[in-house]
Amino acid sequence: MLQEQRLAVSLYDTTTSQGTRLSQYHFNALMYLCSNSVTEPLLKALALEHGFCIFDQMLAININPINEASITAVARLTVAKGDGDYAFELVKSMEKYVVVPRLHTYEPALLCFYENSEAVKVYEVDHMALIGVSLEEPELAALLRVRAKTGRVFELLSLARLILLL
Repeated sequence: MLQEQRLAVSLYDTTTSQGTRLSQYHFNALMYLCSNSVTEPLLKALALEHGFCIFDQMLAININPINEASITAVARLTVAKGDGDYAFELVKSMEKYVVVPRLHTYEPALLCFYENSEAVKVYEVDHMALIGVSLEEPELAALLRVRAKTGRVFELLSLARLILLL
């Protein structure tokens, strides 16, 4: 994978230096590649550097991240840096583009909050239910673990109410 990612970044650098205009599809594909590469230790730093550079370039040439794929890829990159708050803000920003997030769009922020035992922040994501996004078993199990770990029993009861609404 290291060779493939380096080749993709090299092609990106070459095309942009020659003035070739990339489409939103191209940017999404590159950001997706970078966001998937952050899990490999040898690629993480390179993937983060290039992923955010590609996102910045996309914005600089006025290609708005108005689709779910763009936001999900950038949210994954953001969480790889440990910033679940920004990932969540990205998801919330989708409303202004009239794009409805899906569960996997929320997952980077949710998982970051779960891993850091930030129960209050996890609970803020409950607005998902208002737009029709339901948690599935893995997310519910992680949420319950965070609540139990942080001793937030009352929130467990509130969570049960939320689950019944879903």
